[in-house]
Amino acid sequence: MSIMPLSSPHLLESMLINFHCRQCRLVFDAEVGEITMPAEVHRPPFEHPIRCPHGGSRVMDQVWLTEVGQTQLTVALLPP
Repeated sequence: MSIMPLSSPHLLESMLINFHCRQCRLVFDAEVGEITMPAEVHRPPFEHPIRCPHGGSRVMDQVWLTEVGQTQLTVALLPP
Protein backbone atom coordinates (compact mmCIF):
# COMPACT_ATOMS: atom_id res chain seq x y z
CA MET A 1 0.00 0.00 0.00
CA SER A 2 1.46 3.34 -0.99
CA ILE A 3 0.83 6.25 1.35
CA MET A 4 0.95 9.80 0.13
CA PRO A 5 1.53 12.34 2.94
CA LEU A 6 -0.49 15.44 2.41
CA SER A 7 1.09 18.84 2.42
CA SER A 8 -1.49 21.56 2.43
CA PRO A 9 -1.25 25.07 3.83
CA HIS A 10 -4.38 24.20 5.81
CA LEU A 11 -2.93 21.02 7.32
CA LEU A 12 -1.86 21.80 10.83
CA GLU A 13 0.11 19.67 13.24
CA SER A 14 -3.04 19.43 15.37
CA MET A 15 -5.74 19.11 12.71
CA LEU A 16 -9.25 19.35 14.18
CA ILE A 17 -12.16 17.60 12.48
CA ASN A 18 -15.81 17.98 13.53
CA PHE A 19 -17.66 14.69 14.21
CA HIS A 20 -21.07 13.53 15.44
CA CYS A 21 -20.91 10.51 17.78
CA ARG A 22 -23.45 7.90 16.70
CA GLN A 23 -23.73 6.48 20.23
CA CYS A 24 -24.15 9.54 22.47
CA ARG A 25 -25.19 12.00 19.69
CA LEU A 26 -22.62 14.58 20.78
CA VAL A 27 -21.11 16.89 18.13
CA PHE A 28 -17.45 17.52 18.92
CA ASP A 29 -14.07 18.48 17.47
CA ALA A 30 -11.36 15.82 17.59
CA GLU A 31 -7.66 16.42 17.11
CA VAL A 32 -6.71 13.80 14.53
CA GLY A 33 -3.15 14.96 13.83
CA GLU A 34 -1.65 14.40 10.39
CA ILE A 35 -3.86 13.01 7.66
CA THR A 36 -2.52 10.62 5.02
CA MET A 37 -4.37 9.32 1.99
CA PRO A 38 -3.53 5.77 0.88
CA ALA A 39 -4.37 5.35 -2.81
CA GLU A 40 -6.36 2.13 -2.21
CA VAL A 41 -8.84 3.35 0.43
CA HIS A 42 -11.70 5.84 0.58
CA ARG A 43 -11.21 6.79 4.24
CA PRO A 44 -8.05 8.61 5.22
CA PRO A 45 -6.36 7.18 8.31
CA PHE A 46 -5.67 9.71 11.06
CA GLU A 47 -2.49 9.97 13.11
CA HIS A 48 -4.47 10.07 16.40
CA PRO A 49 -7.64 8.17 17.34
CA ILE A 50 -10.99 9.96 17.28
CA ARG A 51 -11.90 10.71 20.91
CA CYS A 52 -15.47 11.54 21.84
CA PRO A 53 -15.50 13.58 25.08
CA HIS A 54 -18.30 11.37 26.49
CA GLY A 55 -17.73 8.01 24.82
CA GLY A 56 -13.94 7.83 24.53
CA SER A 57 -12.05 6.37 21.59
CA ARG A 58 -14.10 5.90 18.40
CA VAL A 59 -13.50 4.48 14.92
CA MET A 60 -14.97 5.96 11.74
CA ASP A 61 -17.94 3.54 11.80
CA GLN A 62 -18.93 4.94 15.21
CA VAL A 63 -19.04 8.60 14.16
CA TRP A 64 -20.38 10.71 11.33
CA LEU A 65 -18.52 13.57 9.72
CA THR A 66 -20.61 16.71 10.14
CA GLU A 67 -20.92 19.20 7.26
CA VAL A 68 -18.22 21.23 8.98
CA GLY A 69 -16.06 18.10 9.32
CA GLN A 70 -16.53 17.26 5.63
CA THR A 71 -15.38 20.75 4.70
CA GLN A 72 -12.38 20.55 7.06
CA LEU A 73 -11.33 17.20 5.58
CA THR A 74 -11.80 18.42 2.00
CA VAL A 75 -9.64 21.48 2.63
CA ALA A 76 -6.95 19.31 4.24
CA LEU A 77 -6.94 16.98 1.24
CA LEU A 78 -6.75 19.69 -1.42
CA PRO A 79 -3.41 19.85 -3.22
CA PRO A 80 -1.23 22.84 -2.32
